Amino acid sequence: MLFRSGNVAVYVFFALSGYWIARVWSERYAKGPAPYATFYLSRWLRLAPAFILISAVAFGVAALLGNTPILRGVVEQPWLTAFSGLFIVGYSGLRQPALVPAWSIDVEMQFYLAAPFLVPLVRRWPAAALLVGALSTLGCIALFGLELEGWTGIAPCYLVFFALGMVTALHDWRPPPWL
Repeated sequence: MLFRSGNVAVYVFFALSGYWIARVWSERYAKGPAPYATFYLSRWLRLAPAFILISAVAFGVAALLGNTPILRGVVEQPWLTAFSGLFIVGYSGLRQPALVPAWSIDVEMQFYLAAPFLVPLVRRWPAAALLVGALSTLGCIALFGLELEGWTGIAPCYLVFFALGMVTALHDWRPPPWL
């Protein structure tokens, strides 16, 4: 279901990520030389080395234990396995990923790809950003239902959470006292 406690923790993580990325893009990367290249490289270096190492260990363990679904997935989707293993994007599209919880890192990496372009839009039209994020998430619920497994790897399905964090960061939003 959509609001299981573990899922809510991931949504909070996405909102915090939206907040943090909006802040660091605005305060650090956007002002530097080659901002996009620097931003993308720094995000990749932050996630990829550990992801690649843990993935290699997971595939090694799967091979040692004879976990044929994971190994068959590598044989059936060699290009997607290699690409997503290196760049993380597309990982949740694997039929049998070795690291099932890593779908959220895939979504996070998709958000990183869009974030530098979203920041100026969210800064200029915060209400519209929240509305588009909410409609995007509601559209995913309409298409896939409340069962999270149907849409885990599609970043626009979580756009409302990232947008909430970005609006909070860029507009110094504070919840009203009654909340």
